[in-house]
Amino acid sequence: MAELLKNSRDLLADTNADDFGRLIALTYTFCWFGKIHAFLDGNGHVQRAIFAAMATDFGHPLSPRFAIHPRPYDRLLATALEIFTRAPIGKENEELGLVAEYLAFFLNGPFDAPRKHVGSASPYTS
Repeated sequence: MAELLKNSRDLLADTNADDFGRLIALTYTFCWFGKIHAFLDGNGHVQRAIFAAMATDFGHPLSPRFAIHPRPYDRLLATALEIFTRAPIGKENEELGLVAEYLAFFLNGPFDAPRKHVGSASPYTS
């Protein structure tokens, strides 16, 4: 947890990060918090609260689509997080793109619409 907090602080403090870099920073914190704090009850709510706070700190307004409990999108996130969680040790960060695509949907500004494969190719193609 200490490493996650340090890395998240460093990502927040990086003034050279572009919009995509900030999205990956949001995604990194979102995914790793879920992996470290693997409690099903309430974990997603806390992840989304952290996401909202970081996005606001980065100056990316939340989309009206954002909700602490986004029922219609649960399966999309569950699939992306499952791929991240099941990645081989040391390769987890290679799977951040799929979760970033999901999270971008909840940001306005440069991420006002869903993007197809933000940051990586689909994990379903060879």
